[in-house]
Amino acid sequence: MISDLQSSYTYSKNKKLTQEYHEMKKDFTQLKQQLDEMTNDQHDAASKIQDLSYSKSELLHKMVLLHEMLQKETYHRRKETEEKNTGCI
Repeated sequence: MISDLQSSYTYSKNKKLTQEYHEMKKDFTQLKQQLDEMTNDQHDAASKIQDLSYSKSELLHKMVLLHEMLQKETYHRRKETEEKNTGCI
């Protein structure tokens, strides 16, 4: 009889521990999935930041080029205007 009680107790204890293990494993799996999603979101955000930074750099470069072209064009027009005015005198 004592042996049966010990067996029953051990069985109950093992069953309870097994249930707790499965619950903890389930929680772990969910937390791991959430962490993976957050990591992916961070990678996506980092990639977007890098893309935006590159686009910003390209736009700034184009602005500088356009500014230089505008300065050259302004210089040439001013020079043409001065030559016309000098030629008319």
